[in-house]
Amino acid sequence: SPFAYVATPNVDHCVKFHREPAPRAPLYDAAWLVLNDSRILSWLAARSGLTLPAAPGSDLAEALFEREIRADEPVTIIGADEATVEALAARFKLTDVRWHAPPMGLRDDAAAVERAASFIAAQPSRFVMLCVGAPQQEMVARAAALRGDAGGVGLCVGAALEFLAGRKARAPHWMQ
Repeated sequence: SPFAYVATPNVDHCVKFHREPAPRAPLYDAAWLVLNDSRILSWLAARSGLTLPAAPGSDLAEALFEREIRADEPVTIIGADEATVEALAARFKLTDVRWHAPPMGLRDDAAAVERAASFIAAQPSRFVMLCVGAPQQEMVARAAALRGDAGGVGLCVGAALEFLAGRKARAPHWMQ
């Protein structure tokens, strides 16, 4: 099936979206699914009488690696660093990791965004982890979706793989 992506905005993303909606709106509008990454936003919504469940991208990525992604299936990663990719592969015994490290300044480099999208299309995987921060990861995901020749599901999950690889500590649950 054609490439689709999941965006996981948090409080910071929402504030930045409010400040500059024009460049960000198409990125979220094109997403197959937008999940609330923030328990803070859930709490604020509840105070306003709204129901907005939290589904943090880090929790989603962890659940996929622990329960769904087989050790021998291809997984494509856009972003992170080599040590993170190696530690993640070791933890989950992954044998087919397809990794692309885009350059810094991705947000302002249309050619680099397209190279990352091309990499996704050339590396068929059921799951593509996009870990280059917002809005860069959504830019790459949208570019991959617009190509028409990529497949799988992209998950815009920021630092999630660094947490899973043990390279960064995640905030304690009560602070999340």
